Amino acid sequence: MGAKSCALSLLSSSILAACGGSSTPTTPAKVAPAIVNLSANFAATGCIRSADGLAGRALVITFDFTDAAGNTSGGRIQLTRMYNTGRSETHFFALPTEVSVSGSATAGQVRIGNACPLYNDATSSVESITLIDLNGLASNTLSTTVARPAGAP
Repeated sequence: MGAKSCALSLLSSSILAACGGSSTPTTPAKVAPAIVNLSANFAATGCIRSADGLAGRALVITFDFTDAAGNTSGGRIQLTRMYNTGRSETHFFALPTEVSVSGSATAGQVRIGNACPLYNDATSSVESITLIDLNGLASNTLSTTVARPAGAP
């Protein structure tokens, strides 16, 4: 490339950049889902923990979600549980096969009908929920403290 054409090329690149132009296409930003309104209550029914086969009392967890990309189906929910004794556990629930989902692909409510804690010596737990979409983008995390119900194992 000659000196004149090189200078012209640099000049046109500088003008393009100065005017807000770009010579490379940009990709749209990926937006993670968002969750709000976390609720956790014990049902009157018992449950069997899938992780270890032990009996407990069914904890029902619900939350609302939005996902501009509409790709929560095929994703998962991460539940991290911390007991007040210091013991913790993490569970994953596939969307929509292991939970109930109402609404549309971009906004709705998720219901986990069988988040089955096993308290042993603990008297409470902190339930932390994160929604992870099909592309692996994680939502914000919400937490709530749950007191061990009378008679729960």
